Amino acid sequence: MNNDSSDVVSPPNFSANNFIMVTGSRELGLILGQSRHIFDSKTGNHVGQIKDWHASYSISPVTAKQLLKALDDAIKNYEDNFGAIQEDKLERKKSQESGETEAV
Repeated sequence: MNNDSSDVVSPPNFSANNFIMVTGSRELGLILGQSRHIFDSKTGNHVGQIKDWHASYSISPVTAKQLLKALDDAIKNYEDNFGAIQEDKLERKKSQESGETEAV
């Protein structure tokens, strides 16, 4: 098998809005998942939220540091092109209270 891109099989694709990090002396664990809201089918009322965990990765500390650098570079590039990324709902609420507009 040669190494050109036509031989690469794409892995399954999913969205993640939650993660858990686990650390050990020889590896770091990254677990990715997504929160879903549950609604009553008869009333349409929100009844809860569940987390589906999709994937778990164990990586070496060296690979984790490389990933950190790659994510830092990607985030800087994103913010240069699309604006600052707000960190959480509390920060978004503070921005709204101070009269700033939220980028979509």
